[in-house]
Amino acid sequence: MSIEVECDGCAKMYRVPDERAGETIRCRGCGASVDIPEPRRAGAGRRKRKGGDTQMLKLLIGGGVGLLGLAAVVYVGMMAFSRGGAKPDVDSNQLVSEQSSAATTTGDTATTSAAPTVTEEEKAANKVAYDARVQQERAKQADTKRDDLAKQHGADKVVTVVITNVPGDPLLANKYLESKVFRASFHDYKEASKKAGDATEANRKKAEQDATANSSGFGMVHYWYKPVHSDLPYPQVFSAASGEGTFTYHAFPVLNLEQFASRMGLGTTTKVDGGKRIIQIKAELPDPVPDPEVEDLVVQFGKDSVATVTVTGAVGDVDRVLYFLESKTATCDPDKTLSVVALQQLGSGKYKFSVAPVNNISLLGEKLTYGKVDSFDDEARTLTLTASLPTDLPPRPTAAELAELRRKEWDKPSPMDTAPKDGEDFYVWVKRVIKGNVPWAAKAALTQLQHHDVEEDKLKEISALLISTLKDSSAIPEHLAAMIVWRTPETDKAILAQGGNKTFTFHNQKAMTETLGKLGTKEAAAALASGLDDFFAGEDVTTALAEFGPLAEDSVMKFASHKDEKVRRRVYTILEAIGTKKCLAKLKGNITKERDDQMKDLAQIAYDTVKARVDEAGEGDPQKKDSPDDSPFKSAPP
Repeated sequence: MSIEVECDGCAKMYRVPDERAGETIRCRGCGASVDIPEPRRAGAGRRKRKGGDTQMLKLLIGGGVGLLGLAAVVYVGMMAFSRGGAKPDVDSNQLVSEQSSAATTTGDTATTSAAPTVTEEEKAANKVAYDARVQQERAKQADTKRDDLAKQHGADKVVTVVITNVPGDPLLANKYLESKVFRASFHDYKEASKKAGDATEANRKKAEQDATANSSGFGMVHYWYKPVHSDLPYPQVFSAASGEGTFTYHAFPVLNLEQFASRMGLGTTTKVDGGKRIIQIKAELPDPVPDPEVEDLVVQFGKDSVATVTVTGAVGDVDRVLYFLESKTATCDPDKTLSVVALQQLGSGKYKFSVAPVNNISLLGEKLTYGKVDSFDDEARTLTLTASLPTDLPPRPTAAELAELRRKEWDKPSPMDTAPKDGEDFYVWVKRVIKGNVPWAAKAALTQLQHHDVEEDKLKEISALLISTLKDSSAIPEHLAAMIVWRTPETDKAILAQGGNKTFTFHNQKAMTETLGKLGTKEAAAALASGLDDFFAGEDVTTALAEFGPLAEDSVMKFASHKDEKVRRRVYTILEAIGTKKCLAKLKGNITKERDDQMKDLAQIAYDTVKARVDEAGEGDPQKKDSPDDSPFKSAPP
């Protein structure tokens, strides 16, 4: 518990522990002595203070809020103590608590104790000290990150760039310099990526050549090659401490320091330390430092094709105004889309941006229908207009809305879409062009799927896409080949459902035959065998079944009694290659049934070949179990 007392000299309020009742303390405000009364007991009468009842009434009125606050403090203190909180130690020479501000009412005037005053010089000094601490911490974090990159990727790939003599606004300068450093760093990454891509293509071509040279010259040739990945990660640039026209950056990856300094193009290189990996540059830049986006326009279109537009009277929500000006300016010319960059607000209703390519300033003013031209200067390449904007400016689309707009734009494939567009995800492109079923584009996507690493989290999605688009595909051979790579039980069913499809062209039937041969299942063997009597695909089916293995034996034997001589000849050829003890009786019976001597010879050759293979493998030994595992053929599981 505590007691609240007031200094009679200056009316300063104090709150002291009740165990100090009866003591005298000295007021910090005026130095007067203040007696600490005994705590009030329940039922005790009110204690009058000097100054009379009127003054006491005013104290009670003015101190009502204070008493409520005292009650809250006591309650919170008791709660904290009851929860195990420790009581604060009380120095006998210091008060436990003191009201930092107290309001007393004297007539109609309220007096509040003033906070410490800080001079403008002190404020400025405090800001300088604060900024210095922030810069120091920033530099420390940047150095730590630089050390981490050096440990992870090698100190010979990290560089520190110190740029001095930088004029103008530090914020604008930092934006420009950081952009320049990043672009110079991107060069090595781009070169390493190109080198890796070339090596990958070389591996692919060699694998293709080797596979073609070793093939029998019949059917599709399959090969695998090793992709080569870049040994340089994506560039990173982060700024360290800066001030007084000096900026420091850490960049990665950087290989050759001299070439890197030259690529930045910021001024004169005054120092290159290969050991410490430090470059110092004395900047030679205009004041103000240009916006990097505007500089890009100048590089791309030329200085005489870049215009600076200033818009006044553009009233409305800032972000909506910015979006409106950017979108309307970019599309103001029906013959081309203009590039609008460096859009910024200069003040209330005043905006500025750069636009290119613009050949005629006056003509640009006529096309900007959202305002009236005030002035233009062909030589300075500037245009000023007063805007008259709609009251219901549309909001800027969200990221999701922009993605949907871009998706709809990309969802209209053309035969030229043989690769993802800039910024388009590989799988988004694959789905777009395969669903669109556009010749050339769909074929390119299906071909790339054949050589793309199968990602487990994408397998179900891509296989479902291939299944749903197989029936109407404009590139059946590539479609089937992709389904073998992105294979699931569902794709097997979809392929088998097309087996024996007589509506396929010869080219597509050949691809289907080869695909069924790769499945390696009994169901695939049965589907293949159904094409033995096909006039166009029969020979291809024979080749595929001859490579299939004993798993196809039952399906092939069903055609051993076919009325067509060509079909039986195919059966003998296949059984000669894959037959086991199971087919010997059938072949022996056909030898006696065949009327043509040549056909008898074919059946006899098949029988003798299978019999020799069975005897060599020990299948004829009655002591051995008659098990499929005893077959000289071991078909690999699907």
